[in-house]
Amino acid sequence: DAQNLLENLRSEYPALVEELVPATLTVGEVQEVLQNLLNERVSIRDLVTICETLATQARVSRDIDLLTEYSRAALARQISRQYAPDGTLHIITVGPRTEDEIAQSIQQGDRGNQVAMAPWAMQRLLGVVGTEVEKVAAAGRDPIILCSSRIRLALRRMLERRLPNVVVLSFAEVTPQTQVEAVGNIEVNVGNEAIHR
Repeated sequence: DAQNLLENLRSEYPALVEELVPATLTVGEVQEVLQNLLNERVSIRDLVTICETLATQARVSRDIDLLTEYSRAALARQISRQYAPDGTLHIITVGPRTEDEIAQSIQQGDRGNQVAMAPWAMQRLLGVVGTEVEKVAAAGRDPIILCSSRIRLALRRMLERRLPNVVVLSFAEVTPQTQVEAVGNIEVNVGNEAIHR
């Protein structure tokens, strides 16, 4: 499928496709990025933007996770429209201390970047996230967590089994024109008590 998409794109943008495949990435690597986007319900209809981003960023890194995050940032307008059709994004924030603790616990695993916390700390964090998500869902809103790009993917992977419907966005995926309204906050002090407001 990825090969077919690229061949269709080649008819209109031959130089772009030549620059990308096989000069910079393999078809398999492009396919992995597209699969990552689709796994999180991000449309790949704007293949030109995705391929332009990959052609530029793959010169610096061929890390699939990183390339996926760059592609998501390049699709910010589309992602903002998807989750804020009326121009306002209702989000659950991640407190700075919690964000730092997650960032410090990220480790490279066989499935890319993962949160590697002690089991009790992970349970505490998942409990607080679950509580916030339930409150937002009870108010009739889709649960969307907004955090920095440094933890976005690892946080999403941590939540995908227990809370598969939670959307995790980074600040880079929200356009400046989008109004952001916080409807919840995740703050966990893994060292002491869990705090959530």
